[in-house]
Amino acid sequence: MKNREELERFYQSVLQPELKILEGKRKKLLCQAVFTITGGLLIGLFLILLSGFRETLSFLVVPGTIVGITFIFIQQNFSAFRKEFKQKVINPLVNLLGPSFQYFPDRGIPLSVFQESRIFLQPVDLYHSEDLITGCWGKTNFSFSEVKARQKVTLRTRHGSYTCYHTFFQGLFFSLILTRVFPD
Repeated sequence: MKNREELERFYQSVLQPELKILEGKRKKLLCQAVFTITGGLLIGLFLILLSGFRETLSFLVVPGTIVGITFIFIQQNFSAFRKEFKQKVINPLVNLLGPSFQYFPDRGIPLSVFQESRIFLQPVDLYHSEDLITGCWGKTNFSFSEVKARQKVTLRTRHGSYTCYHTFFQGLFFSLILTRVFPD
C-alpha cells in the first residue's frame, strides 16, 4: 500500500491533470444537452404559436423528434464520457494498489456468485453488476463490484394490480476465497 506522500504525488502528477480535462468535457456535454433540449422545445413552442394553436399535436411531433434524437445523442456522449472517466481515473487508481489488482469496467460479479452467497434468499428478477475489481491480498483472492439486485413485486389494490421492482440490494458486493488454509 502506498503512503500519503506517494498518493499526493500520484494525484498531482496523474489524476489532477486528467480530472481537469474531464471536467471541461463534462461541462461541455451539459451545455450541449441544455442548449439542444431548450432549442427543441422553443422550436415546438414557435410552431404552435405560428399555427395559432391549430393542429397543436402535429407541431409537437417535430420538436418531440428533435428532443428524442438529441436525448439519444446525449446519452451516447455521456456513456462515452463514463468509459473515458473509468479508463483515465479509476483504472490508474486500481493499478496503484498493486500488481495483482485488475479493473474490468464492463464486467461484474456473476449472478450465480451473488445467489450462491445465500445472503439474500429472495428471488432476483433484475440484476446488474459492473466495475469489477479483482486481486490477491496475502492468501486471499478477492473480487468486488457494484451490484443492483431487484425483485418483481405485484401490488394489488381495489382498482386492479400493477407490477414494480423492489431493489433489495444496491452497493458493493465482495467475494473472498482463501487460497491456503493449511500451513506448508
